[in-house]
Amino acid sequence: LEPFGITGHNAKLTDASPAFDEKMWEKGKNDLDTLRRYDRSPLPVDKQLSYDILEWYLNDNVKGKPFLYHNYPVNQMFGVQNDLPTFMAMKHQVHTQHDAEQYITRLGKFGEKFDQVIDGLKLRESKGIMPPKFVLAKVYEEMCGFKSQAVKENILYTSFKEKLDKADAIPAAEKDAVLARAEEAITEQVYVAYEKLTAQVTDMQSRATDDDGVWKFPDGDAYYAYALRGQTTTELTPEQVHTIGLAEV
Repeated sequence: LEPFGITGHNAKLTDASPAFDEKMWEKGKNDLDTLRRYDRSPLPVDKQLSYDILEWYLNDNVKGKPFLYHNYPVNQMFGVQNDLPTFMAMKHQVHTQHDAEQYITRLGKFGEKFDQVIDGLKLRESKGIMPPKFVLAKVYEEMCGFKSQAVKENILYTSFKEKLDKADAIPAAEKDAVLARAEEAITEQVYVAYEKLTAQVTDMQSRATDDDGVWKFPDGDAYYAYALRGQTTTELTPEQVHTIGLAEV
């Protein structure tokens, strides 16, 4: 193993494209087909339970195909605009020169990642799935605050510098060099990516409404029932769950 674990993937970012979403759904369907080719009956009781749990999860994924894009990948709480900087600051470790190089490589892939997210936002809008105005307004404000920071005050720079300061295996001269490259990448890659996503959100604001709730989605009632089943693992209808709530709360 490498000195600080397996790091070969640390120069990559997860694909956020609609094509990848479709690929992962297809993989889940194939996994379900594979599982069901095994005979469950000879398994011990505990293994049967494991089988049933996995089958339920995979089957739930398959049933969700009509609702694959019934969500907001960019919203006021989560999304690439805050998840990715947090991931880079909290998860990407820097112990060696190679780790630092991979960090720079990842910064250079922000543009590709954001483009994939933008493609997903456009696809969702074409299907009638648009965040309400208040969500877009909060995302816009958040991104403007992020990209208005001086680079050396940005978390992508400050967290990287803190990690470098603790990395005894990296010579001081090399630390200065990669810090300079990080500053350049944030300026020319990261902030440009944020500009593009901000422009997309601004464009969407011009067409968004104040409507919220999944009832406004195409087949919103069916999606609500699907999401409820996923959260409760029951076959209760939304009306039945609401009645229980009224009776117990």
